[in-house]
Amino acid sequence: MKTPSDTKKAEISEYTVINSWLSLFVESIESYNCDSNIILKEVGISSDFARYSDNRVSAKLMGKLWQLGKSNTQDEAFGLHTGAKAHPSSFNTLGLLLCCCDSLKDQFESWVKYGAMFSTAGYNRLQEHEQYYSYQSRLHRDKLGQASSNPIALDATVAAIIKVCRIHAGDNFKPLKVLLPIRKPKRQDAYLDYYRCPIEYGHEGIEIQISHQDMEKAIRHGNAGLKQKLEILVESYISQQDQKDLIHSLRQLIEEDLPEGKIQQERLAKKLHLSTRSMQRQLQQRGTCFNELLDDVRREHAMVLIRQKQHSIVAIGEQLGFSSASNFARSFRRWTNRSPLQFRKLIDKPKRQ
Repeated sequence: MKTPSDTKKAEISEYTVINSWLSLFVESIESYNCDSNIILKEVGISSDFARYSDNRVSAKLMGKLWQLGKSNTQDEAFGLHTGAKAHPSSFNTLGLLLCCCDSLKDQFESWVKYGAMFSTAGYNRLQEHEQYYSYQSRLHRDKLGQASSNPIALDATVAAIIKVCRIHAGDNFKPLKVLLPIRKPKRQDAYLDYYRCPIEYGHEGIEIQISHQDMEKAIRHGNAGLKQKLEILVESYISQQDQKDLIHSLRQLIEEDLPEGKIQQERLAKKLHLSTRSMQRQLQQRGTCFNELLDDVRREHAMVLIRQKQHSIVAIGEQLGFSSASNFARSFRRWTNRSPLQFRKLIDKPKRQ
């Protein structure tokens, strides 16, 4: 019989990262004259496994590697320096696709759409605001607060995304602001020199703010024809991966259907080409169930939306598919032991002091 702890471990273990990201880690750690084989062995990964770019590695193991990388190099900016070494092939076919986009907006939209090829450890979105666009990414967390990977992984991801933007749009590109999940480093020089913009630390996830002008400016060397061919390859890869990664696929479908209200298992199972009973059985084998996944997705999104003042409590409940504000409030209290309003006041308090 599975304990609640076993259930969560099963769910977290579903999250994976493409192996080319592991290759980038090896390249970076060796540039510090560290033995990558010894570090890989500490988490049970063979050097042979790391050589094959089409493999996928557990996001949880990658999280341990990022921590080992930081401690072995004694570099608090290890994530940044590793991400800055990225090149399009660090994201496999997806990286080449990104470099065929005709604008940064097109590039970020493709990143959100096809990001699962790179990693299934979190969720991404792109929002348009009055003064800027905002790309956001956060790691999945279970009910105990355990993240699917390590904040250093997100630190490296932001640096890599900016690197690909500069490869594609020119080295002069700089965002308006960058928000990072890591603690504020003792020395910020490396971060300020790299991003060339204001930086905030200690956030739940990452956020990159980019001006409308930079996002919408046409990039002449975009190649729509090649991009279309690469999209076929990326979609095929994700489709094959989805068959192996039922939990990630189902979470994505739940996220898409949340605003519509009642989530129907039968309809989502059909989209996955499964019977409802087969889907339930496979989820049970992975130590979870449909209602638990639905609750997790709602909880994760609620924790993000509650921090954004432009959303009222009622609007958040609607976005998460609750039938009423009171139903949302009951669920929120179960997640946090506080009402949505109490929680919002609590997280605002440090900002007023």
